[in-house]
Amino acid sequence: SETFGIVVVEAMACGTTVVVSSEIPEEAAPDDLCYRVGLNSESVRMGIEKALKNPIPPRKLMKHARSFSDVQRFIDGHLKVYTSVL
Repeated sequence: SETFGIVVVEAMACGTTVVVSSEIPEEAAPDDLCYRVGLNSESVRMGIEKALKNPIPPRKLMKHARSFSDVQRFIDGHLKVYTSVL
């Protein structure tokens, strides 16, 4: 079980449509950029079929994934958390 979804972001960086569970945060896999499914075999099967029939445009996926490599955004986000705690 992965709590953030870095594997999902890596797949998106390759332009691959992803099927994810509800455990993956919206930040990693926004609902308009993935097929979100329940944790049962029928739901997963249906999600995979949808993804194969209606793949999400690779450019959209890659653009989202690139946002995670923005170093300044990463630093600013961490500073915001640390500042709020202090």
